[in-house]
Formats: sequence, structure tokens, C-alpha cells
Amino acid sequence: MEDINFAGSKLEHKKLKTVAVIIAHPYDETIWAGGTILSHPSWKWFIVCLCRGNDTEVAPRFYNALKSLWAAGKRSIPISYRHNPGYSQGH
Repeated sequence: MEDINFAGSKLEHKKLKTVAVIIAHPYDETIWAGGTILSHPSWKWFIVCLCRGNDTEVAPRFYNALKSLWAAGKRSIPISYRHNPGYSQGH
């Protein structure tokens, strides 16, 4: 592998990776993985948020965060909630 000089330090050249981040709640991608995501801008990131899939207030914020992180992503409702007839989004 060749070395790349970046801002006065040597970094090892690493091949492109595709990484999935699976989070439970909106904003977890930024809190728990934001630094790592921003540290590897050449990697392809895909973020899945497992709750609040129908929350119209959170949706634009989630997708704006993805843009800021240069990532793709999707929101959904966990399978256990989808099959629970008593489940009501937001409760």
C-alpha cells in the first residue's frame, strides 16, 4: 500500500468500504457514529433508523443529517411493532 501525505501527516491508503449503521433512534447516527462517519469521507455509508418511520417532524431532520454526513439512509418501524395490532406510533 502506498502512503498518502495529508496535512503534514502520513496516512495509510485504504480501499473504499461500504458500511451500514443501524440505529434505534433518530439522531443516534450523529451522536454515536458521526465522528467516525466524518473521519472516513471516502467510504459509502448507509444508515437505517429502526423507529419513528411515520414521524413527519423527524423525517426532514433525519434526511438533513444524512446530507451533512454524506450518507444514504432509510427510516422504518421495527417488525415487532408492525405486527402488534395494539401499537400506535408515538405512544
